[in-house]
Formats: sequence, structure tokens, C-alpha cells
Amino acid sequence: MMKETLADFHTIGLQAVNRAIERIRNIRERPDFEHFFKSDGTPVTEADRQAEQQIIKIITAAYPQHQLHGEEFGLQNAQSDSPYLWAFDPIDGTWAFINQENTACTVLSLLKDNEPILAIVGNPYTQEIFETVKGGITTLNGRHLPLKNWEQIKEGVLNYQLPRQFRKDIDTILNIWEKGNIAKLVSVGGSPVYALGNVAKGTYTAFIMAPFKRETLPWDLSAGILLVENAGGQVTDLQGNAVNPLKHNDYLVASLVQQVHDEVLELLHRDGFGNG
Repeated sequence: MMKETLADFHTIGLQAVNRAIERIRNIRERPDFEHFFKSDGTPVTEADRQAEQQIIKIITAAYPQHQLHGEEFGLQNAQSDSPYLWAFDPIDGTWAFINQENTACTVLSLLKDNEPILAIVGNPYTQEIFETVKGGITTLNGRHLPLKNWEQIKEGVLNYQLPRQFRKDIDTILNIWEKGNIAKLVSVGGSPVYALGNVAKGTYTAFIMAPFKRETLPWDLSAGILLVENAGGQVTDLQGNAVNPLKHNDYLVASLVQQVHDEVLELLHRDGFGNG
């Protein structure tokens, strides 16, 4: 059994993510690559299952006493009294993965007593690895983040992930952009965690996301929020309150600079955002 230190956790987590993204790349390149649908209507591929099996194998070999909770095979070792829980989604953004887009990623976080202490997010196609630990910095392939840091939203890029049912909110964001309050507006689908990683990187000056259609699961937000916060940013609800990564299921706003964050929240409130 490996030692229970952040450095050792990081080593094992990185091994697991790298093994998973290698398997994911190989499967999507096959001519017989297919997808299926779960009982809840969400898509799944053989890559999801095989990548998660690789993660489970590596972590279990190092820490057999830890709990594990993955998207495909659920909670394992639930009877353990260990304070550690590894949470992972082998392919966050499965539709993007199926569509040959490059915005899907492998997400892994480690929680101790329900507090995220490690986050590793790997993109199989851009070769990006975002990493951070509790009390540390956020890095991208070893580079200290952020790489870019706009001081005003009117100079930067706002990315939003809102389903078509949120038409009023989409119109509100478009109106804010048309008034010249945002330099560039994009709606990039795929993994929300990858989007949060790109907030930490500085690619997105701000990111807005709608509530999940289901309950929040441990891998949904824990890694992404830790990446942003350890890069110096903030992730809040529409009232500016910090969010609980294990329970939050409401609108989410992320940015690096407090002034930008306050400005975005003010613009959203002024134009009536948050009514669907």
C-alpha cells in the first residue's frame, strides 16, 4: 500500500488519468467505434467503461482501503471507514467525445472527509493535464496558471453552457454582449470541468453554467472548482455565494478576477438573468 500523502496521491492519480486517456484515444481511433444509451438516456461508449476500469485498477492496487465512485460503475468499497473518496468520470462530455470534438476530458478528484484535496483533469486530444492539490497552485502541463488574466469582462471572453430550454437566459446574455459589455461571447459545449480548467488557464474570462438536470455527483464540480480557486479565482452562485461542490445544483459563475466576477454578476442581475 502506498503512503497516504498528497505527493503519493498525486502520483497515483496522474498514473490513473494518463492510463485512462491513452485508452480513450485508442478506442476513438478505431473504425468500429460505437456508442450506446443508458437507461436514463445519456450516451456511453466502450471507452467510458474501459477507461474507468483502468482508473479503478490503478487506485485499488495502491489504496485498497479507499472508497471509489465513478460514473460508470458507481460506488465501490462503500463499507470502508477510510476518510478518502476517489471520484472520477472517465469521459466528461461524452457527446463531444462521440462527435469527435476535443472538449471532452477525464476528470479525477480525491476528497478527504468530503473536502476536495486533489484534482487532475486530462484532455486526451489536446494533451493538456490540469493539476492541483489543496493549498497548492494550479498547473497546466507544469506551467503555473493563469496564463492570461483580463481585468475587465469587456476585454475578455465569456463562455456559457445553457440548454436551449433556457432561452430567456440565453437572450439575456446575447443582449449583454450586443451592448458591448463583453468582448467575445462563446458557447462551447463538452465537459463543464474542462471549461472550468480553461477559466483557471485564462482562456475564458468568465464561465456561466445552468443547473444540472439531475443531482450533483462527486466528480461533477469538485475538480473544476479546485482548479479555479487554486489559480486565484472564484466559483459562486448568482448571489456571489461560494458553492458546495458536492451539493450545488443551481446556476454557477466562475472567473479569475474578483472585479470581473462582480461585474458579471451585476450585468446578469441588471438584465434579469436566472429566470430560465
